[in-house]
Amino acid sequence: MVARDPATRSPMRVAEAGPWWDDESTTQADAVLSPTEEEVEAAEAELSDSGAVRVLVQRAARGQLAAEGLPVTRVTVAMRALHLLRAREHVEASA
Repeated sequence: MVARDPATRSPMRVAEAGPWWDDESTTQADAVLSPTEEEVEAAEAELSDSGAVRVLVQRAARGQLAAEGLPVTRVTVAMRALHLLRAREHVEASA
């Protein structure tokens, strides 16, 4: 989102537009905001199976989404929490 905001002064801001600039279908926000109901239910089921870790990853997900200015909803939290859970499992498996 920083790259698209012309008011932002950040090293992450893209200085010039590319062919992807106006392609809304590939933004991170769309990936977080547009899962199917089946994907959300599958994410919630996987999170439920994670036990107490679910609370931790959901709390982290809410914080990240708020910091990024994205909506903090059931769908966005479930999808981000699942991503964080899988990243955590990957780190634990490689340790």
